[in-house]
Amino acid sequence: AGEPVCGDGVVAASEACDDGNDIDIDDCTNACKTPECGDGIQQQGEACDLGAMNDNLGACKLNCTMNSCGDGFEWTDMEECDNGALNADDAACTSMCTDATCGDGLVLAN
Repeated sequence: AGEPVCGDGVVAASEACDDGNDIDIDDCTNACKTPECGDGIQQQGEACDLGAMNDNLGACKLNCTMNSCGDGFEWTDMEECDNGALNADDAACTSMCTDATCGDGLVLAN
């Protein structure tokens, strides 16, 4: 018997699945693995998936959602701050995820 071949439709001991097709975004990836967040394949229900490059401080977070202002994660080089609250009058971080400063046009809460 030869080595198991991913994509032959037969689930071998070294494979989590084998659906016998070359569709990477279904219930079984082309590597015969069950799809999951962080595998580098954007599946249905994932806004993004950059694999090992997923990072809570980057564009695609570890849970495969896009980083956005107000989510509590400070997106490196894109947000000055992100405290998870979208309060325009926050003394630390504005609703635009910028540091509150004098002259920004916002009246801050005391």
